[in-house]
Amino acid sequence: MPGIPLPGYPPAYPPDPVSGGTAITAGVLATLFSILMVLGGFSAAAMAWSKDSSFYDEYDSVPEGFTTVMTGVGIGLGVVGLVGFVGAVLLFNRKTSGRVIVIALSSLFAVLFIVSSLVGAPDGGGTLGLLFTVPTALLAALPSTGRWIAVGRKPEFSQEYAPYPLAP
Repeated sequence: MPGIPLPGYPPAYPPDPVSGGTAITAGVLATLFSILMVLGGFSAAAMAWSKDSSFYDEYDSVPEGFTTVMTGVGIGLGVVGLVGFVGAVLLFNRKTSGRVIVIALSSLFAVLFIVSSLVGAPDGGGTLGLLFTVPTALLAALPSTGRWIAVGRKPEFSQEYAPYPLAP
């Protein structure tokens, strides 16, 4: 009979439900940060490439190759943002690779924002970036996120894997 423990065996309790709140929050933060990175990176590349932009008004002369380097940096940031978006999508799909991508990119950018703040970057972007990257990395690294991913990978119980019936 279901629900009645067999003699000599402890009663079977259902496992604690896994909500996935930390994983979903990490995925949402990673998605938002990735969108900002893509938009910011590609728009920075477009501004650097365009000689008519107000970006160059502050400078009397632009060094040779500056536009090429800044365009490359902007495109690189946009591509990294796309990789972060892929990581967030994989995390939503309960893939460990998505968790690893989100942790790695969030941690990398947290370090970059801390360094830029220490060096004395003129804008407050480092502080704003830390508000996204540090919680994202911490939430994705929590054990509850790993449990949520693991629960999603387990196959559903089916008759094919059912235990043998007990002898009468």
